[in-house]
Amino acid sequence: MRPDSPKEEEFLPLQTTSWYHSKYTLKENNGIVYLVAEGGTKPEPYQPLEAQPPKKNNRNSQPYYPEEWNCLPHINLARLDLNNQNDILDFVNRWGLLGLWEVKDYRYWSFWPYERFIMIHKDNPVVKTFSYHYINPDFMDGRSRSHHQRYREPLDAFIKAAQEYQNCITLLEGDADDKSDAQDLLNKYISDCHPTAWYITEPKEQWTSHWQSPSLLHTCYLIRWMDLISLRDYKRCKHKTCRKIFIAERPNERYCSFRCKENSKRLRNYHK
Repeated sequence: MRPDSPKEEEFLPLQTTSWYHSKYTLKENNGIVYLVAEGGTKPEPYQPLEAQPPKKNNRNSQPYYPEEWNCLPHINLARLDLNNQNDILDFVNRWGLLGLWEVKDYRYWSFWPYERFIMIHKDNPVVKTFSYHYINPDFMDGRSRSHHQRYREPLDAFIKAAQEYQNCITLLEGDADDKSDAQDLLNKYISDCHPTAWYITEPKEQWTSHWQSPSLLHTCYLIRWMDLISLRDYKRCKHKTCRKIFIAERPNERYCSFRCKENSKRLRNYHK
């Protein structure tokens, strides 16, 4: 699922659910703001499907702070404040870029007027035209050196993709028509994901399986679909200043955290 890399630099087999994160920052190039890896940083691989839910607070079945839900990539993306660049940076520094160079809708990224490159192949009279914002191994940040630093994402493209994901989460809360639209969005992404057989020799010889997913964004949709068929209960926090998604363990849960529950109680008492 991770981007391709030279064999001498490979740190994980290609056919795994692994993704990577690094230290990212925002940089402007020709008037466009990009999420790019900082120089000198190294990729840190991780398994998105192995992320664990937050620890429960002793006083209730939810964590103490609402931010603790950011320990799950698909929940973190659903709760992300897309108007806050610091929140976006926190997300990519924790989970990495979304991998939009692997998403079909973004292979010819043209959300706004853009400069085009013309590629003419000597052996082929066909002229191929690509967007300046096409994020793939052929069109990457030329200033980067190591393979993982060559990838970047336009901030606007990241926001647009995250908005679509958050819209899917919202549609899943709606009526039959909304759920039908959510179905289309889910299928758009999970159709590119599939299980693979995997033979390992350590710590012992055995067959196992992995979900292969082209990008972190694909994986977020995949996990949400898994939770859907597992009948996990997604709710929105009832605290007026939160209203963010969380996974409820009890039917009567109304708040994503103990802090939101207490703050909501104080707010009600204040207005009495």
